[in-house]
Amino acid sequence: MIHRRRKNEEETSNYWLCIGDLMAGALIIFILLFVLQILNVNKKLVEKEELLGNLGDLENKVAGLINREKFLKDKSDSLEKIIGMKQDIVSIILGKFKKEKLKIDIDTKTGNIKLDDSILFNFGSADLKPEGKEFLKEFVPKYVEVFFGDSKVRAYVTQIVIEGHTDSVGSYLSNLDLSQRRALSVVKFIFGQEMPDFKWKNDLKKIITANGRSNILLIKDKYGNPDAKKSRRVEFQFKLDDERANQEIKKILSNGAK
Repeated sequence: MIHRRRKNEEETSNYWLCIGDLMAGALIIFILLFVLQILNVNKKLVEKEELLGNLGDLENKVAGLINREKFLKDKSDSLEKIIGMKQDIVSIILGKFKKEKLKIDIDTKTGNIKLDDSILFNFGSADLKPEGKEFLKEFVPKYVEVFFGDSKVRAYVTQIVIEGHTDSVGSYLSNLDLSQRRALSVVKFIFGQEMPDFKWKNDLKKIITANGRSNILLIKDKYGNPDAKKSRRVEFQFKLDDERANQEIKKILSNGAK
């Protein structure tokens, strides 16, 4: 009887031990599941943060591309403006003298203005004719205004050249002498007492020069033959500050490459 009671107590004790072990095991499993759930939640949070971070980076990149596109467009406009400055000046010259009743020939590519020497000089002479002086009185102030009337244009123009040319009659040296004396006669008249004062006259002294080219740049007719009448001429030319333009172009291209 006593032995049976002890056996029952042992069985009961073992039963509760099994139940306790099962509960402990279940608790451990629950804890593991809970931990896994937390880890999963944390993983999703990390993934969400990474996604938001990637979206932020993408937005920054898009904004950067938009800003760069605008930057490059602005630089492209500036570059085009610098490169096109000469043609802009040519357009100004064409527009200014389009309605003027002056006997001049404007090169639409270079802006050079050719004056028929018969307006200014007698054949073989470097002395200005009276009608030539009157022509210069009317023409020069209007021509100078093209370059000094616009500060943007003035910033790029470094020289105004008065250039004399002759036909092929005579030697190179005799024609060189004549072409130089004619160019110089024009400059002397511009700054002489017979020429009325005009705006920017003193400024013009800083950039004007006179050259003689003899007969090396003859003008030819449509058949390729020298045109003596057209070859005898005085040209008004302008020169741009190529060094400054080149520096600005390099600067723009360099900034655009960054």
